[in-house]
Amino acid sequence: GAVLWLEVCHQLKVIEAGGAAAVAADRTRLWKLGLPQLRTAKQAEKQAAKVAEARETKGARGMGDAGPILRDLVLVGGGHSHVHVLLMLGMEPIPGVRVTLVTRDVETPYSGMLPGHVAGHYTKRECHIDLARLGRFANARVVHAEVTGIDSRQQCVHLKSCLDSPGADARPPLRYDVISVDVGCSPSYMQGLSGYDAARSGGVDRHVATVKPIDSFSRKFDHLLACVERWQGPNDVLIVGAGAGGVELSLAVQHRLQQLLAQLGKPREWARIIVASRSDRIMPNHAATVSAMMAQVLDERGIGVLRQHEALRVEAPASTNSVGVDAGVVEGQSNLVCRTPQGEVRVPFTECIWCTDGAPQSWFKDLGLETDAAGFLLVETSLQVRRADGELLPNFFASGDCASIRGHPRPKAGVFAVMAGMPLSKNIRAACEGGNMTPYIPQAEFLGIIGLGRGGAVASKAEVAMKAEWLWDLKDWIDRTWMWKYTEGLPQMGGNNEEPSAVALKAGADALELLKKASMRCGGCGSKVGSTVLSSAMRRLQSESPVYANSEVLVGLDSPDDAAVVQQKGAELVTVQTVDFFKSLVSDPYIFGRIAALHALSDCFSMGAQAQTALALCTVTLGSEEVMQDDLFQMMAGANRELAAARCTLAGGHTTEGPEPGLGLCVTGTAPGTSELMTKGALRPGDALLLTKPLGTGCLFAAEMQQKARGQHVSAALRGMLRSNEPASRIAQEHGARACTDVTGFGLAGHLVEMCKAADGCAAELWYDAVPTLDGAEDAIAQGVTSSLQPANFRLRRALRNEPAVASTFSAGQLPRYPLLFDPQTNGGLLIAVPAGTAGSALKQALNAAGEACFEIGVVVQRALDWEDGQCLLLRAQALGDIL
Repeated sequence: GAVLWLEVCHQLKVIEAGGAAAVAADRTRLWKLGLPQLRTAKQAEKQAAKVAEARETKGARGMGDAGPILRDLVLVGGGHSHVHVLLMLGMEPIPGVRVTLVTRDVETPYSGMLPGHVAGHYTKRECHIDLARLGRFANARVVHAEVTGIDSRQQCVHLKSCLDSPGADARPPLRYDVISVDVGCSPSYMQGLSGYDAARSGGVDRHVATVKPIDSFSRKFDHLLACVERWQGPNDVLIVGAGAGGVELSLAVQHRLQQLLAQLGKPREWARIIVASRSDRIMPNHAATVSAMMAQVLDERGIGVLRQHEALRVEAPASTNSVGVDAGVVEGQSNLVCRTPQGEVRVPFTECIWCTDGAPQSWFKDLGLETDAAGFLLVETSLQVRRADGELLPNFFASGDCASIRGHPRPKAGVFAVMAGMPLSKNIRAACEGGNMTPYIPQAEFLGIIGLGRGGAVASKAEVAMKAEWLWDLKDWIDRTWMWKYTEGLPQMGGNNEEPSAVALKAGADALELLKKASMRCGGCGSKVGSTVLSSAMRRLQSESPVYANSEVLVGLDSPDDAAVVQQKGAELVTVQTVDFFKSLVSDPYIFGRIAALHALSDCFSMGAQAQTALALCTVTLGSEEVMQDDLFQMMAGANRELAAARCTLAGGHTTEGPEPGLGLCVTGTAPGTSELMTKGALRPGDALLLTKPLGTGCLFAAEMQQKARGQHVSAALRGMLRSNEPASRIAQEHGARACTDVTGFGLAGHLVEMCKAADGCAAELWYDAVPTLDGAEDAIAQGVTSSLQPANFRLRRALRNEPAVASTFSAGQLPRYPLLFDPQTNGGLLIAVPAGTAGSALKQALNAAGEACFEIGVVVQRALDWEDGQCLLLRAQALGDIL
């Protein structure tokens, strides 16, 4: 009855969407209509309507006025319950409460669609929720880190950074006032370790993949698919675990491998799938009717089932007492050692996928909180936890697969995590505002729909089960529609829709354009003033109010470089001074502090100087004393980490309140003398131009502000921004480089123009096709998203000798990455000029050997006499007819 009612709802929604033909042409028409049977969906739709009505009466500006930060809400994990909490907080923020999401994975899978992804029915993007994008919608800080513990007495979360390599991933604890944990669970591996703990310790065999963590599973499954091309005969893929998840996964794996083998012209039978079951039947937690139906499906598909085979360990091949589809051990295969009623046996396999009952992460046992017999957090119906001594913690919640509700044990299934999202959202709000808790008692029975790999599905509830082809379409509708509201269907809540003022209308088109973009100004180096404004102001300053002339200033405003250079009295040493300041471009204050410090230090590095001291200028948003103290600490802890690594002492600073976080540093360094410095003006014709980092941070973070960037692309960009330029600078100096600058706010083209202008008579050929860019940067440009500094930077295209041809080709769609040459970079790479030939090759080899990226992107040439004033660049590209 439940299945038929759902199918009726499905077909009614198809009609509402315009009919089958309209849905076939645009399936989003169907997904946008929501799921009428899901209470969380009803809550979200009701809230969206309520907020839309409030926006009409209050206006966009009134809805966004949250006031000072009074309390910190920390969500640990991006499980199914928390994604709903984030959705609700995005639609109705809690005034005075700042939300922080701490997540190991920036893209979290929807468990109901994972087997479909394995089978090839869904792309990774279709079955994953982008937590960075959802966090931006919720106006939440997103901290890409792994939790290692929670101190409920000190109210802080202990973390390891996911943006750094092991051993360099330490970061300070994060405070909270209210906390919720929804980190899910992963298969129980050897010795009771969860999949997360096994992956963390490196204890998983290279031919074994636990289905979670999803990132490691995806890597290993992709490797399995890549190896199929080299198969010369049958291969055994072993699925450990015969619950609903393991059985559905075995059908999905078989379909994907057989489909791939057929495409390669190889026998489909070479993919031999085996399921190892600890029980004497598959799916032992389901009714016997369901188990029997699924056993028949496995038998029909030729999937072997090893019953009463309890997995003990994985070992290298043995020569005796082995079982499998073909008895005996295949050379080169690993073995799964199992306990059976007849004793230990070894099951050979090529690849093994672990999908057993869930296990909690190891750090749960150190929390001092109540747990159930399996080690999962034990919560009340309010989803609040208790200390081990029974004390209720009113500000500590847990939900999803990592928790068990006292008196209401349920299997670890995504449906319960989804349904808990609504009461969890209400109770977190009540904890922040002082309201009453809403009890949640999970349903005793639920409808499950299990996909059959190549099509069709089995639906079951209690003792009833049915199998049909159309059930896959029903499951697909439910899953895609649920996903839609957390991904592409996120409500458009931001923006300023107010009519422009009479002053703006009178000022003209430029003023209206500025007004339209005023609320979306970039952070980082994208918040700099454009070079035209800067140079004009400095020329006027020198004309109307000349700076004091000091013979000890060797490099200053009259010959600007990356830093000022001052001769120390009575010494051969010279002092190098630089200053940088910008507002935050990331919501994580610790990561922002690190980036700001690295960016400020980079001016010293690009000249080859040794940084000595730094003074800081910090802007902190208004909040309670506890909030402001922790924000300041997090920023400065991040900055000090990078300063200390560069052997630079934080000597002091100044703080101020402001509407958004900002951090600047004045760095002072030394060098043996001006002859030892690398400068912008030391270019020579024939020099090779090397770049040490790809471009694209400006447009990527502009896209992130607009919820148009993928979280994995943003994380990759952050990893690059957290790389110091000091090692590359040192290596460049050691190999005779004399001309260098760092690519920052004015973009690659702008900084290359500065170098050419400083080197009299020099110009540069820039090789478009060799310029590296970050993943996702070109996508942002294609969506029309650029940094707020881009228009000012783009004026420098007049420096291109062949600008008309470039503009024409770009307009024809043949130079899609062209705008990235003007993209402002935050802690971008070094642009190094080194004599071509042996010296250039040696430098590239040395950089690569040190783990530093290096891209040869052009060459310095003599500027021809017939070039117009200001022209100093020539863009070379295959699209322009150049053969490079």
